Amino acid sequence: MKNPRIVCDVTVFLEAALCPEAPAGELLRRFARERRLELLVSPELVSRLERSFHDPEVLSGLGQSEEEVDRWLAALGVLTEMIEASPGPLSSSEVSSADLELLALARAAPDAYVVTTDEDLAERLKGFDLELYAPGAILDFLDARGSVGVPS
Repeated sequence: MKNPRIVCDVTVFLEAALCPEAPAGELLRRFARERRLELLVSPELVSRLERSFHDPEVLSGLGQSEEEVDRWLAALGVLTEMIEASPGPLSSSEVSSADLELLALARAAPDAYVVTTDEDLAERLKGFDLELYAPGAILDFLDARGSVGVPS
């Protein structure tokens, strides 16, 4: 059986780093440890992660140096699958560039589950026909992997 593919927005990575015991932290730990998922990223997402994790407030919350964050980001680059995903003609005055980048990545990998901890993202992207999942739903799906269907 093929491993499920996931696309995570920046909030999943931030929550996982700042609150490792949260479902987002468990999801990324299981990704790294068990390799039962394929995590897809784009150059735009990696760039956004670098900017987010080098923010002084985030660094302070993590209690890590920039060098430690750079090592983590480098490891992430080795473990993930890079997909070119340009927002191209997508545009909206109501949607941020980060949301459009996530949407482009999701469209470049239509079989991937889009994972977020941002409760407002579905509302912001409601006109784009995108189904979103919480990290806990993906964990439940992995635990029940023998069943048929998609995460709920």
